[in-house]
Amino acid sequence: MSNTEGGFVQAKPSEADIDTVRRFFQHVEEYFEFGTLTIEDPEAEDESDDVTEEQILMHLREQWQDAGQSWRRVVESCDVLVRNCTDPDVTHLEWRPDLKAFLDGKYEERVDEEVKQLAAMIERRQKQIQQQKAAKVA
Repeated sequence: MSNTEGGFVQAKPSEADIDTVRRFFQHVEEYFEFGTLTIEDPEAEDESDDVTEEQILMHLREQWQDAGQSWRRVVESCDVLVRNCTDPDVTHLEWRPDLKAFLDGKYEERVDEEVKQLAAMIERRQKQIQQQKAAKVA
């Protein structure tokens, strides 16, 4: 994140960042769930589930070289989007009601109504000012 006037800017993860982090954690999950790791090695003649703990850790360390640069960007960006764009009252991903209204085109109606109310307030205030000026002159 970088500091800008009025707040922070969150770096957007690339698709490669997301894929790298996903692949890394899929391997971590496989290792912790099943004690195995499918290592896709283009130089190997066949893929084998018979890998040692040392090979697994070495492979995860190699993958961490890429994932270690990406995971914060992926997780923090997800956090920013969930906190700012999703409906806090549901347990699944759904747009915040005001954003949904905007995306559905209903936002224009709301803005039009607010603009009318603002114009009416300005008109009332202008009349009050004119009345105050007229009272001072008289």
